[in-house]
Amino acid sequence: EGYQQLLENSLDRLSRSHPELALLHLQRFNTSLTTNKQEKLQHRFGLRLLRSYPESLAELSQQINLGSNKTLLEWQLRNLLIREDWQAINTLINTLPASMQSNGRWRYWKARSLESLPEADAQSRATSLYTALANERSFYGFLSADKLGKGYSLNNQTELADSLYLQQLSQSAPLLRARELIYHQQRSDARREWHLATRNLNPQQLHHAAQLARQWGWYEQAISSAISAKKWNDLLLRFPLAYGVEISDSAQSNDIDTSWILAIARQESGFKPDARSPAGALGLMQLMPRTAKATARQAKLRYQGSQQLVDPELNIKLGSHYLASLSRRYAGHRVLASAAYNAGPTRVNRWLEQRQDMPIDIWIETIPFDETRNYVQNILSFSVIYSDMLGQPKQLLKPHEHRGMTPPT
Repeated sequence: EGYQQLLENSLDRLSRSHPELALLHLQRFNTSLTTNKQEKLQHRFGLRLLRSYPESLAELSQQINLGSNKTLLEWQLRNLLIREDWQAINTLINTLPASMQSNGRWRYWKARSLESLPEADAQSRATSLYTALANERSFYGFLSADKLGKGYSLNNQTELADSLYLQQLSQSAPLLRARELIYHQQRSDARREWHLATRNLNPQQLHHAAQLARQWGWYEQAISSAISAKKWNDLLLRFPLAYGVEISDSAQSNDIDTSWILAIARQESGFKPDARSPAGALGLMQLMPRTAKATARQAKLRYQGSQQLVDPELNIKLGSHYLASLSRRYAGHRVLASAAYNAGPTRVNRWLEQRQDMPIDIWIETIPFDETRNYVQNILSFSVIYSDMLGQPKQLLKPHEHRGMTPPT
């Protein structure tokens, strides 16, 4: 057993830098490992190899049974997307489990593959898929609407509150305490009172509580309560125009879109001013203290330490200035700047070196980090929603953002 553990650890270390070699050595030592352990290591090393986008996929398919693992199938598809091998993409999507085929992501890529196939009915089938997707409020729904030249389906269903019940709810002792605590910036205590007051509410009552929180300007609680009540289509609650003056002023002074800053803050913290990530990022726009310090110096803003990052006004100023610097670095390309805000410019530059000047929907789909891919998709989608809230033109992608670019020098 000690030998097996040593072998597994050695192969695992090798796979982090050379997954293809780890897979080859795994074949050599397969008699030393149980069948279950072999399969687990094959999947782990295979995933690392696929995430690195190898030049050849032939050996991998011989070494691993891709059909048994949904994650590997997704990454196999991403590798085919980089090659724009639409026939292979279409064939593989047709073999996916039903749960994956019904997902908006793979319905979109099914339509994209059909667009490039010579079959007589391929175009009409692609249009049918795009049309169904365009009725959904999602990243792939918005992409599909762009394909068809249609407007976006936001499907907003804001419900009017029962004013009498809202009045009664606002007078409950725990909520009165919560409101007072929020007023005095004692947020942890306020959250405890809110939980005490709402823990036994049914979804409709919780929805009213969310509306109450929004009236108080307690945006984080309005969002989380609306989600707990499963009011997915009440966009006024889920996407409040929070800190409107501060964000609008910062957008104007940094020459970037208000909707973009709102989308970043909504994604990063859900408008929770004292949010803290496991990595140490702080505040509404989740700034790392080191980044905040450097940005404050560049922006000529007074900064005395990370404790200031829970101040919404300063956090928005610093976050917006940093976002604008990334926008300039990537020639106003919000996809790349948003990816860099999440994963860092060094990684984005490396991804650009590996995958230059390709259609941007493919570039986004093939981002190696799941978190960053989902982040970018959310930022673009949230920007559409916020543009609608602000009464501004809605555009998922601007004309210059439809392709990637070479890494900035």
